[in-house]
Amino acid sequence: MGVDLDVMFAATVSAEEAFALPAQLNGSPAVAAACRAWDRRTEDPELRRWTWYDPWPAITAASSIVDAWGNPNLGSVPLSGPPGLLWLRPQQITISPGPKLSGFAADYEGCQAPIRRLCRTLAGELGADRVLYLPDSGDWPSEVGDLYDTRFDEALARLTAWGPPVVAIGALGYGSAVRNGYHYADGALRRADGTPLSEAEIAPGSGHYEVAASSSAG
Repeated sequence: MGVDLDVMFAATVSAEEAFALPAQLNGSPAVAAACRAWDRRTEDPELRRWTWYDPWPAITAASSIVDAWGNPNLGSVPLSGPPGLLWLRPQQITISPGPKLSGFAADYEGCQAPIRRLCRTLAGELGADRVLYLPDSGDWPSEVGDLYDTRFDEALARLTAWGPPVVAIGALGYGSAVRNGYHYADGALRRADGTPLSEAEIAPGSGHYEVAASSSAG
């Protein structure tokens, strides 16, 4: 099964800004190009559009988003696009763009560059200057806690207090899950060219997250 990759953006949006996002993202040539680069397997000339996620209550106005955010059974509004669901919360914006954490860390089939380009492009549209590449929240130790409801700066502060970011992105696959023995680590501990990461890069306690300025996230 493995641990999923989550990406958190250093941005929030109002309900009005969130309601305008589908049109904004669908109208962006840079977003379209990044989505096509992310999914190199598609030959469909019509790129799937960004739309509100159908299983959620219909979003017909900004007030619908306010209602969803205030609903304890929802709390978020998912926007469905080519790379997956962009989760919009009052305090946080995240996306899980496909591969498992170990695959992203090992650059499986060259997935890192298009994912980082996609995140950089989305960050630009959202007005974010930084992104966090993270394991999903179920993989964090008690010292960090659940990052699901935190703002970007609070999440970064918790992570920084726990340990510094990893030195090499390949070390993202190493952390509490690997040490506890339930995450496949063999691929995640090597670079794309097959060379192993050094002990300094994957030292226990160094953390398994990465902070990247959005201008260099791709």
